[in-house]
Amino acid sequence: MNTIVREVLDVAISQDGVTEMPRGSNRGPKVEAYLRSTGLGPGYPWCAAFVNWCIEQVEKKHSINIAFPKTASCDVILDFARRHDILYSEPVEGDVFLVLASANDATHTGFVDDVVNSRFGTIEGNSNSTGSREGLGVVRIRRPITTRYRFVRWSQLLPDGSTIGSPAPGASAASVFPQWHLFLNGTKIADVPVSNGVSRVKASDWANALGFTLEWDGDNRVVVLDNVPVPSTPLLLDGEAYLSIRALAQFSELNVTADTSSKKITVTKPRP
Repeated sequence: MNTIVREVLDVAISQDGVTEMPRGSNRGPKVEAYLRSTGLGPGYPWCAAFVNWCIEQVEKKHSINIAFPKTASCDVILDFARRHDILYSEPVEGDVFLVLASANDATHTGFVDDVVNSRFGTIEGNSNSTGSREGLGVVRIRRPITTRYRFVRWSQLLPDGSTIGSPAPGASAASVFPQWHLFLNGTKIADVPVSNGVSRVKASDWANALGFTLEWDGDNRVVVLDNVPVPSTPLLLDGEAYLSIRALAQFSELNVTADTSSKKITVTKPRP
């Protein structure tokens, strides 16, 4: 398991037993902290906010930005998972589960803690021993694997590696991944990390080299260049968004070649 996923699960498990105060109010010191992590005040349903708060604690610990929507809405999580192609019908440990009322209506969420035979263990907020979506606290229960559940494999958007998960505070991508060298028409843009066979470059370096305006759409977790979203899932590391060089080259209508012997990647404008 990716160590970041493990740390998020450990944070979630540490909250086991937290309850609303008063009961049935969607309030209380911890519950309100969960809700604040998504920008909400007290009194709202908080199962998705609990998921976000747990992820946020690990983001703060490592000074990283994890690709997951900052939301108290289960439907937003469902839409995010579909757009990033990380939604599954079978669980693995560390997934975020969603309870579906219909294909496009998710009503409850939490973390998958383990999977044994045809059931999965959970750690979930705003629930109870029967798995209610309007329960009173954070609980650990077991659920059957049925068609009413979908599983968000957010670990697939994390840096590659079973033991690194993310760099230690203050570390850089260069200390985590093998480095190649990216050139534009003979001019070096940057040294770039290669992870899981994919070479990536900081969106800011690409934008500066090619004269794009750069924006970050935090709600959808996508990079926007010249007001157009880049159709590529960013890897978030060191507080920067890294994108696939091939995806960026296609987006920018450039050719890309790679020389494995020199670890050199070159992008060029196509001939007229």
